[in-house]
Amino acid sequence: MRSAILQRGHLCNPEDLESRIVRSKNTLSRSVPKTPNTFRIAWLGVPPTDHRSHAAGFATRTRTNLQSLERVRDAGGEVHVVTQLINSLLGVVVFPWERTVTEGFDQTPLSALVLQGWPAWKTFGKESKTLGQLVENLRHSIAHGNIRFSSNSRVPAEVTVYVANFPISGPSTWEAEIQADELRQFVLKLILHIEQTYEGTS
Repeated sequence: MRSAILQRGHLCNPEDLESRIVRSKNTLSRSVPKTPNTFRIAWLGVPPTDHRSHAAGFATRTRTNLQSLERVRDAGGEVHVVTQLINSLLGVVVFPWERTVTEGFDQTPLSALVLQGWPAWKTFGKESKTLGQLVENLRHSIAHGNIRFSSNSRVPAEVTVYVANFPISGPSTWEAEIQADELRQFVLKLILHIEQTYEGTS
């Protein structure tokens, strides 16, 4: 004689329980769209054409938030611009990276960008020769919270930002630093680059 299973305070035959599980799985599979790359947006109810969902649109809003906070600071408000700069990196590095928008950045040498007025990051370890390589390293650093600051000053020019990448075990494989005021320039130039290159395409 088969043993019974206690389910919510009642005895349940194992065969009946298995049948219920199968029916439940079948119902779930019918209710979830299976179209690749689209079911999550449909499931969330977010229209794919929403400008905020695009990397360029998200970057534009990131700049708006940063500049709004700076105006509040200039008016004497109690805000943290350096912290907002790190938040901005989520919008111009992590978000575009996850959308594969940054794949084309590998064709952009950092040396050429510096000549165009982009600030230069001071890096150690694994070399970053292109914008794509720099963004990749920044993405990993930011996503894993490997960020440090030289001080608690609210003046960007008085703060150096340090980032690093670490393997599962062992020392860092890549480190970089930049002053927060130069990080602001980098963020704004990267936003403009994303807007000009990918507006409405991702």
